[in-house]
Amino acid sequence: RYVTGGKCLKCPRGTYTTENGATECKACPFGHTTYIPNVTECQGPEIEANLDGQIYQMNSPTPKLNSDIHNQVCTWTVKSGFWNAYSEENYQEQMDYGFNYPNGNQRFPAKSIAPVIAGNECYTSRGMYNGKRSATASGKPCADWYNRYWRNGHNHCGIAWSWDTKSLREMKPWCYTEKYGSLDAPWDYCGVPKCVYDEECYTGNGAGYGGSAGHAEDGSRCDRVYSWNDDSRWCRPSYQGGSIQNKPWCSVNGVVKPCAVDKCGVRTECAEPNAGMWGTIRAKSDGRCWNVDGVGRKGDILYMSSCGPTTDLFRMDSQGFITHKRSGLYVDPKGGRTGQTSNHYLWEQGCACIKGKHASVFSLEKHPEDSCAFKLRAVSEEGDVCVNEYLWKAPCSSSVAQWFHFVPAMDRKCSYDQQDGTQLTGTSDETYFTLFGAQTACSRLGEKCEGVFVSDEHPTEFILSTKKDSTAAENYTAWVKSECEDVYFSPMEQKY
Repeated sequence: RYVTGGKCLKCPRGTYTTENGATECKACPFGHTTYIPNVTECQGPEIEANLDGQIYQMNSPTPKLNSDIHNQVCTWTVKSGFWNAYSEENYQEQMDYGFNYPNGNQRFPAKSIAPVIAGNECYTSRGMYNGKRSATASGKPCADWYNRYWRNGHNHCGIAWSWDTKSLREMKPWCYTEKYGSLDAPWDYCGVPKCVYDEECYTGNGAGYGGSAGHAEDGSRCDRVYSWNDDSRWCRPSYQGGSIQNKPWCSVNGVVKPCAVDKCGVRTECAEPNAGMWGTIRAKSDGRCWNVDGVGRKGDILYMSSCGPTTDLFRMDSQGFITHKRSGLYVDPKGGRTGQTSNHYLWEQGCACIKGKHASVFSLEKHPEDSCAFKLRAVSEEGDVCVNEYLWKAPCSSSVAQWFHFVPAMDRKCSYDQQDGTQLTGTSDETYFTLFGAQTACSRLGEKCEGVFVSDEHPTEFILSTKKDSTAAENYTAWVKSECEDVYFSPMEQKY
């Protein structure tokens, strides 16, 4: 708890404190959250590096391990979650809970590590949970499982560990709080959230999908997985047989078809660049990101490099000023300090006028076909110029003037008002298989999207609309965007 205005309050979910009478709560580190309010520690991925007996604990992406670590690590041990290890920029190994890599005396020169977005911190509607939580929502420790199959079990929360308990609980994680002796033993739910990733959408190649979607991309209904259960018309993860290897699938009248499920983050990543959210600015041509060469001081230059978990974040406001998050300084559109580089660099904010000495403003030129892409025009002493692929100045009409995408590190959460019998006008070419995917994209697109609609004839084609104007249409349903708020994005945040 923390004290504010003379009152003692619980720390909100996603924050914590270990001090009695603290005046504020600390935010959880990257990729971590709290299951419930008023706890003293955050949940999320953890990994240990063993350097000849010296243990280093890590819980966030590390794109550049120092040489003392990556050349001397004997083993990596995953304590929670899933992790990827990379050598240079090439994928090397995915490491699971309890995984020790490498075995024996072989050393693995990982240059970077990063946790994988996975369903181990949440559960799916089909009763899948791979997490290691061992306490109830109220904080009581879980007792060891003890039944006819496991005489000495672990104490992690589970959903249905045997047929004895399967019909007695909701399909969400729970545990006994005292040693199992009968079905009446004390128990409680664990407060684990329901998944968004691999539930509302799929990650990677779909191997971890556990959602409840039940239609193929063409709108046809999936066959039953179990012939006796009509509720088992769900899409399967890619590893479960079939000929579809890169996304969830199902059989329709015995024919294998890809499912109507959107990929998490694909086509829902971009946002309106001048909407005021923090995020990365990426080249449309090769996916490289803006980064700052230095610790973030006045005069540090900008350059293009591979995107990573700690890529520099920027924010563009409605006036056109672009701010660097780490330093709070502004990107100077003039570029090129005398006697040094031609790159744009960080500086203090100046006036938004043509003769401004320091940071002036950028304006946007939208791509005629790619709704996410834009050029950055800089109003400077030399006239109207654009940013090129090297983050130098170039004529806007030049072929080297770069198109960029903006990928937010925050989520814009909007509410939507459902209107039955309504079709929106001003449609775009963007369509999605699910309402979740369409509304996520529409929220992040700001004023470029005002709502979503779908027809009864094509129930897996959710269309984005650029206007709130509507017409009566009996076989349509629309969702009109209303209030929005920006929240910091964490890959472990799920539904509560």
